[in-house]
Amino acid sequence: MTRAEQGKLPVAEVDVHGCVGKIGLHPCPGKRDGSDDYSAMMEQDLQQLLYWGAEAVVTLVEPEELEKHNVADLGDKVVKCDMQWFHLPVPDVGLQDDAFDERWPAVSKRLNALLDGGANVTFHCRGGTGRTGFIAARLMIERGMDKHEVEKLVQAARPGALTMECRREFLGLD
Repeated sequence: MTRAEQGKLPVAEVDVHGCVGKIGLHPCPGKRDGSDDYSAMMEQDLQQLLYWGAEAVVTLVEPEELEKHNVADLGDKVVKCDMQWFHLPVPDVGLQDDAFDERWPAVSKRLNALLDGGANVTFHCRGGTGRTGFIAARLMIERGMDKHEVEKLVQAARPGALTMECRREFLGLD
């Protein structure tokens, strides 16, 4: 059954040791099989995130991707749903840039505070695997979790995650 047929945003849960909150990994809200226009289903998917218990959404897609898929207003819609929105673009292939690295310490601190307080936080890129798994794993490793345990948890939740060599090296997985 395709995602378009099932109609729900698939949110893969990852337990974070030492806190009540969970991390959710998922595709871009609105993404459906075979369509480049995510706008029709975006709000339904945001409601699904609320139902899942998300209090914050971390968007890792670049602004051009949001525009290409007709969801440039994603951040506004997330905030209107009473969730916090963090936009930290990461290139589809490769590592984060200096702008990400400058913002990450403050965002990471906020995300950790949310998780420690019992809030659920979600991460997404376009497909919900590459960048999503990479940055979620980074947060978990920085929290002190064993990097190889993190690798197993993330890959179990999102098969195909953490396979890009430069990202694996960055996280110390190789």
